[in-house]
Amino acid sequence: MHFFNGINYNKYNFDIMNKLCDYYMYMCTIYNKTVSLYGYCQFTGIAVTTIDAWKEATSEMSEIYKKLRDGRQNSLTNLLSSGKVNPVGIIA
Repeated sequence: MHFFNGINYNKYNFDIMNKLCDYYMYMCTIYNKTVSLYGYCQFTGIAVTTIDAWKEATSEMSEIYKKLRDGRQNSLTNLLSSGKVNPVGIIA
């Protein structure tokens, strides 16, 4: 087990968390919402500090952090190009 600042990275099953991440991102796409780390935390019940720690982890959980980070950028780009929402709010 790896411990970093008291956080146990093996507490979560990567395959399940990755599938939940994919489903969360899919739902954001369907409902024209922005992918965010906070939204994923609300969806899964994981603490924001845990997700933040994943970005510096050397474990496979860092892949989920990267996927959410990239998904946010892609969802913002898609919202801008769709023309369905006010671009001023997205750009800010």
